[in-house]
Amino acid sequence: MINMFFKLEKIFLGVKSVICEYRIIVLLMGFLAAVFFVMWKYGTGDLHDFGLNAFSNIIGMAITVFFIDHLIRNQEIKRQWPLKVAAFLDVQRFVDGLAISWLNVYNWSGKNELPPPKEPPSISEFLTLEYFNIIRQRLNLDAEACVFPKRTWWEYLPQEEEKYRQLGEKILERHGSNLDPFAYHLVYKMVNCFLDKNVGLNMLPVLRQTGGLGLREEFEKLPGNEKNRLGRYWVVLEDNLQYFNDLHNWYICHKREFLGHD
Repeated sequence: MINMFFKLEKIFLGVKSVICEYRIIVLLMGFLAAVFFVMWKYGTGDLHDFGLNAFSNIIGMAITVFFIDHLIRNQEIKRQWPLKVAAFLDVQRFVDGLAISWLNVYNWSGKNELPPPKEPPSISEFLTLEYFNIIRQRLNLDAEACVFPKRTWWEYLPQEEEKYRQLGEKILERHGSNLDPFAYHLVYKMVNCFLDKNVGLNMLPVLRQTGGLGLREEFEKLPGNEKNRLGRYWVVLEDNLQYFNDLHNWYICHKREFLGHD
């Protein structure tokens, strides 16, 4: 019963899409059908016969046009499906990989120095300003990152950001015609906002030499263990995190459609 409902809904949406796309033709054919129907019902003699034949022909023509359009659309969907799946898999690598990477940073922030941070209830809750501010407050950039080969966070974070920025740029280059426009827009925003190389973690080496974002005098007064916290060198905006969160939610909502499982 549920499957039948979804099939009927799909047919209805398909018909609605065709009507919206060809509304002028639909209106014209509807007008002619109405005229011929009146001639058939209320005309006499030759006018009655002409109205009947014309009305039957235009109804048959409409059914044929919509049926052929439906077949062509289905063939186009089947042809493009592998490309859409490939685009989705690239988005999966991009947004899910980046989310997991930041979750690892969160869990390792303050390692062997501070108590463990509270556990976020979900990825969607994690991709918010609250948890990223915790990272900014806790992460000591001089500490070793949770990766191999061993590197400090100074080295690892710009490298990780650059890796995902390049992946995002490849998605924009490769999948402009195959990716959902909403997802494409969010990838674009991610690449040019959250991963912007002019204001993001790519600037850590430069800011390290200048003592961070505040005044140099303030930096000199900070305790030794506070001088190299991430918050001194990196600011994250709530709007940018919202793009991140929205793209991850889009990916979660479409997993079953493209991968066949949640």
